[in-house]
Amino acid sequence: MCAESDVDDLAALFRPDDFMHNVVLPDLAPDSPAVLRGSALHCLACFAPSLPTELAQHCFGLAYNSLAPDCPLPVRMVAAKAVESMSDVLDPVFLQPHVPQLLQQIAQLLASASEDSALIILEALHATINIPCPTSAHVTAQIPLVVEHVLRALGRCTGDVMIATEAVDTIVALLLKNDGEHVHAVACAYTPLCVSLMTSPEKFVSTQAESIMELLAKIVRRPKGCSRLGGGGGGGGGPGEVGVAVVVVSSRG
Repeated sequence: MCAESDVDDLAALFRPDDFMHNVVLPDLAPDSPAVLRGSALHCLACFAPSLPTELAQHCFGLAYNSLAPDCPLPVRMVAAKAVESMSDVLDPVFLQPHVPQLLQQIAQLLASASEDSALIILEALHATINIPCPTSAHVTAQIPLVVEHVLRALGRCTGDVMIATEAVDTIVALLLKNDGEHVHAVACAYTPLCVSLMTSPEKFVSTQAESIMELLAKIVRRPKGCSRLGGGGGGGGGPGEVGVAVVVVSSRG
């Protein structure tokens, strides 16, 4: 065990901001090998809570740029994790202008994720959805893409409980976003998957089926704190419930 004075000496020797400037940031240059950029982004994710605000904002910009489609896929995967970590520590006002592009790029990245990496990307997407952000046409335009790729991840999770749970939680975060403004878009994108389960249940493993039906319950019932969705607890359904039910039944017919 180190003596307390030794720990203090080590703390004085290691400063996260100096480490970032001298070791990490040089490896984030666009011409750096992918393995170095990925390692540097992993460091950003780990040290995000310890960085001063100005440096954290600069590092966020580097991670944001590393999500670009022309970056190597492994770099983009780690960049999503770095963005997730920094979204927890940066001011939402700073993050808000970047939300539409983050939603688009992370959702598209999910399409390329393997089963091993899908959970990391879903968590990053979930964190992005949770960034407080006023209603915006630019954000709304990305919702169908986000729902499509999350539902595809759910559809191919092949029994992975963690992926299935995170996919459902991510969709629920969308349902709750800005008092339920995305409910209709989520319901419309979700309906084909629900119909597929109802008409061809043999194509789904039990974990998938349970998650899809759980999501149906989340859509047709009002999530706590979301006043735009129709229907509450026990009695008859409200407009939101009726609308979704009609869409599902009509599609089956």
